[in-house]
Amino acid sequence: MRTAMLFAVLSIIPCGCGALNSEEPDPRVVGERYMNQIVGQSGNLEGMEFVNLPAVICEYSMTHLPTINWENVVATKWKETVLRGPGPSQELKNHGVEFDSAKPLIDIVLEFDVKLKDGTSRTATLSLRPADDGTLKIVPPSGHVT
Repeated sequence: MRTAMLFAVLSIIPCGCGALNSEEPDPRVVGERYMNQIVGQSGNLEGMEFVNLPAVICEYSMTHLPTINWENVVATKWKETVLRGPGPSQELKNHGVEFDSAKPLIDIVLEFDVKLKDGTSRTATLSLRPADDGTLKIVPPSGHVT
């Protein structure tokens, strides 16, 4: 009886703590949230990107933000998602960069339309990659200093 009660209690604890919730984040939802945050931060990636990444990883980044006045943005709209990888990962290993075998993607590329007050639109692209904690972060473009 004690064993059954102990088992029942131990099986409830992980559920309450969310330990069994191992679903991967939806890249589109994360990308849309990041785009809204980028607009609010006037095009700044701070807090959403990997920091101190080796330059060789940033060279593969498709992240591109248009040069615009971010105060003139009226809407952002998701266009498409592309999963890239694991093709160049062997080349990265040659540069001493190891990708976790559980994370075979090089990145997840999300493309957005950024609509401006004057009726025009620009394209923004985010490269996302899983971090060690399971969240998706932006891979900054090559030459971006963090």
